[in-house]
Amino acid sequence: MAYVLITEASAVSRFPELRDLLAAGEGRWRFHLLSENDDSFGVAASRRHTTHTDGVFVLGRGQVLGMRVVLDAGGGIGWMKHGADIVGIARELVKLSAPGEPWAPDVLLPVDALLTDPSGNRIRPVGPVLGGAV
Repeated sequence: MAYVLITEASAVSRFPELRDLLAAGEGRWRFHLLSENDDSFGVAASRRHTTHTDGVFVLGRGQVLGMRVVLDAGGGIGWMKHGADIVGIARELVKLSAPGEPWAPDVLLPVDALLTDPSGNRIRPVGPVLGGAV
């Protein structure tokens, strides 16, 4: 899967509902066109903070995944929701407390679990990661 940074206007032209994400998210969103074999199938939006990265993946009408990835040493996926409502998922995501603040969600899936194969060997990520470097 390849992704290319695209403009806010290009993202909104593909999925007009992303306008509401912009309104809910205090700006700073970067948009990425998701494609495979030159066939685009979705748009991802990401915004990076000091302690976490928020992402919203729109994979077509009715297929939206929102997630927060905690960036510290014990980090991983701190929040995730799948559904059809870009606006609802985006609003829930941006209302979350930052890691370390009261009411912040706990890490659900530590990064070590994501980067370890079944035999316990560490897997090295390949390629760029949305929202920042590996």
